[in-house]
Amino acid sequence: MATRSMLKLFAFSTHAFDAPAEAEALIDALMGGLFAATRFGRNEPVRRSLAGAGRAEAIALLKGADGAKSGSVFLAGSKPAMTFTVDWRQGQTCIWYAEFDAKLAEKPSDCANLSAALAALFSRFPAQFAAVAPSADWDARHWIVEKFADGGESTTKVGLDLDGHFPGIFWWTLFGNEACAFFGREKLLSAPVAQTDNLGATGGVVLRADVCPQRIATGAPSPAESALREMLGQEYFFDINEPQRKGCGVPGVTQART
Repeated sequence: MATRSMLKLFAFSTHAFDAPAEAEALIDALMGGLFAATRFGRNEPVRRSLAGAGRAEAIALLKGADGAKSGSVFLAGSKPAMTFTVDWRQGQTCIWYAEFDAKLAEKPSDCANLSAALAALFSRFPAQFAAVAPSADWDARHWIVEKFADGGESTTKVGLDLDGHFPGIFWWTLFGNEACAFFGREKLLSAPVAQTDNLGATGGVVLRADVCPQRIATGAPSPAESALREMLGQEYFFDINEPQRKGCGVPGVTQART
């Protein structure tokens, strides 16, 4: 059976869901529209239905126990195939991770719809940084594979955090308000990419490539990305060819390595 082609999302957020209305709003956003989650759980396998009482249970998982100041939920759907994990801890940056069927972005109109859905999501639930790219592109940029003489191999994942760098610039990239304040919102909006979106006072700026994700050259920066890295500064972005490079900090987002 052929492996399904997927898009990956990584997002870094300090957004808290201790208020029931916030947890409810996110669950409803991911149940409706383009993402259409239908199942939930604490982790895989995700089998419990979001229908009926399941919705309230998923909201409670995301909100967390009273006084716990943390929560998480794992959502999944089949049409389209998707998984979405949201984790939060009071006062900490947490990673949201999702995978979507790449069929969501096969044509220019699909790409516009997916970009709009993501922009709406992160306008409502701001992130410090978020990006979407084909799985193969993420892996090529962030997996160091060591092959052994006996045919075995080991894989080390690197640069998938905000330790010294942003993870990169991808098919769809969101720079949150802290990054906008640092680089300049107008500067980001003038980036040499196909589309930029200003998500407003709390949402940051989105940059999107001029091709559909499947046409992204795996692991190789596009001319637009290379130009943008030069414009903003190579030192702020992870490069798998220099995985130990210290990088520079962006106040409120990345921390310079010591």
